[in-house]
Amino acid sequence: MTEPLVSVLVALYNHEQYIGTCLDSVARETYRNLELIVLDDGSGDRSFAVAQDWIAAHRDRFARVRAWTQPNAGICATLNRMVAEARGEYVALVASDDTLLPGGIQARIGMLEARPECLAAFGDAQAIDAGGGLLADSAISRIHRGSRAALADPGRINRELLLRWSIPGPVFLARRTTWDPVLGVGPYDESLKVEDRDYYLRLLARGALAFVDVPVAQYRLHGLNVSRNPAGDPDLNSLQHLIAGDVQKSAAINLHRFHGLDRALLRLVIRNDQHRKAGRSVRYTLTRNLIKLLRQLNRIGLLGRRGRGHG
Repeated sequence: MTEPLVSVLVALYNHEQYIGTCLDSVARETYRNLELIVLDDGSGDRSFAVAQDWIAAHRDRFARVRAWTQPNAGICATLNRMVAEARGEYVALVASDDTLLPGGIQARIGMLEARPECLAAFGDAQAIDAGGGLLADSAISRIHRGSRAALADPGRINRELLLRWSIPGPVFLARRTTWDPVLGVGPYDESLKVEDRDYYLRLLARGALAFVDVPVAQYRLHGLNVSRNPAGDPDLNSLQHLIAGDVQKSAAINLHRFHGLDRALLRLVIRNDQHRKAGRSVRYTLTRNLIKLLRQLNRIGLLGRRGRGHG
């Protein structure tokens, strides 16, 4: 029986030093029927040239390859263009500074085959440093302090992610129909600087997201991550501020998709962010401590079961 085609999307931007390692990891995947799609989003270094050289030497590994460059358009527009180009039944995402781990694609497909009501699945990731050294065997539990047990429980996954965002970047795989506005949740919102929080919330609201508790990728932590800024670069600070605003905006624009306790929890998270931004220290302390308590209750199964979403 032929394996279904999987499209691996690599959004490439200023990662000349990492793109070869990233593509090597795709080629090493034990899943064989792969399509490789690389879109360079206006890199200012030799990223695309390195990718082209790599593809010329490894094209025979893939059922289909598509690679091109564009003026900088941002991650959401870049992903939408790659999804439109994809021909696979499933689509996997990996950033150009991260890597896939062998067997991770099959693990996520297996979860979706076992959970036909789900549109997408994600796994855990190892955290690595700039040189590829292992920092943590689980980015979810060690870096983001998330509960893998709660994520693996269909009745608790919503509340775990609403109360603590803990998903590392390169772990997402979905049916291609996920991006269909009728059959799925539609394309990425190109008004946003970052796509993941908004997209995961849309999937959670439909009860269409599953977690497989295995490491499927390696998430690289280095000074160029927009989520980390150890040198205090002012341009990166500005970008981080925009991204933080998008994260808060994503919660607000998706609030209507939830109901019952899920909606109440997301509203609490929104208010917590508002109190923090406004400098309301007493209110922020109260909401933050309440969120911590609710996280603990969910982790031991005392927060109730997830209701069905809509939207």
